Amino acid sequence: SPPSQSAIPKRVKVLTRPEKVALFGKGGEHAIPADRILSRHARVEQIEFLGASERVYLSLEDEAGGLRHRVEAVRPADEALRLRLGVGDEVGVAVSQMHAVTQPALRLLVLAGADAPGRTLLEQALRFGERSHAVMTVLGPVVRDAAVTQRLDRYRQTFAGDLRLVDPMEQDMTLWHAVEQHLGGERYDLVLVAGSLRDPEHLARLLSLPGVHHVGLCTGEANPLLEANGGSWSLMLRRHAGTSADLSLLAELAALSGARVDVHDLGGRFRHADVVERSAMALIIRSVAFSVAGVPRRSDAEEAATSASQPLPGEGLLAVDLGHRSLVGDGVGEVLDGAPGRPLLLIVQPDTADLRLHAATDFIQTRGDTAAAQSLHITEEIRQ
Repeated sequence: SPPSQSAIPKRVKVLTRPEKVALFGKGGEHAIPADRILSRHARVEQIEFLGASERVYLSLEDEAGGLRHRVEAVRPADEALRLRLGVGDEVGVAVSQMHAVTQPALRLLVLAGADAPGRTLLEQALRFGERSHAVMTVLGPVVRDAAVTQRLDRYRQTFAGDLRLVDPMEQDMTLWHAVEQHLGGERYDLVLVAGSLRDPEHLARLLSLPGVHHVGLCTGEANPLLEANGGSWSLMLRRHAGTSADLSLLAELAALSGARVDVHDLGGRFRHADVVERSAMALIIRSVAFSVAGVPRRSDAEEAATSASQPLPGEGLLAVDLGHRSLVGDGVGEVLDGAPGRPLLLIVQPDTADLRLHAATDFIQTRGDTAAAQSLHITEEIRQ
């Protein structure tokens, strides 16, 4: 059944049974609903005969160029006879039934060196993990820093499997090469980067990786993203053609922190329905206090420029919506130049490649504009 209009999104893991996985050959997808198809180009890796049935091991790649997924299908003998398969064959994969299992914990990747900024970020992340029970991976030279060994041991004794340490030197890699390799097989809700690693080229590359949508840049002793002290955050929101920005993680973190969010529309002429009724719905359903203001339009050339060319508001955490991955370009460097020493949350919106497998999981449905408008309450005057 459709979700309630006011339901708070939950983090889930989507599971299916091998008996519910169906295989089809070329042209066979016409008889299968499009939202049940996982892939049209899976590869058969292994086949086991189980008497009255057959188990097929398949490999399929999300077409964003990231993870390879292993899927198992169990077929009765009559289906195996209708579609005969051998190792190496290409086949389509569909699923007739899925289950959503609650997965409440945020998944964090912490990138830190063996220096003061790295140790500061690590301590902030560990305190956040103790408060929110986040599942955390720490990657970088900080994991072999003698100054934090006891702290890490105490955390692992308490939270056991919720903490994983990755040392690039053990893999004979630089930190950034290790990050790329690690993210080739893992997905995280948020990547946190220590202030000493604040390099535009490496950060732009990080944001270009499939599955990376939120990168937090941390500076100094205060880290609004990880602290429960309220405060005011600023969000620079870019307009998207035909879509609305995904602010679900920002809203979840703001709710945990008790922060207020001041949304600044970067689309030029403010359009109530585009920015507020859809993009800000995530803030509304989590009861996050927010206000919205339009950034005045000056010229078509300025409107076409990156969001970072606009004045950066506020003094606390600055969240910047960089748009879709293909639009990031030099925007990262311009944001860093415009907000030196300031804590940042860089957001990249899912693009078509990120969502190739998304259509098969229909547990999340788009909420209508009408309900959003009914739930909306803005505390400050909206200006063009």
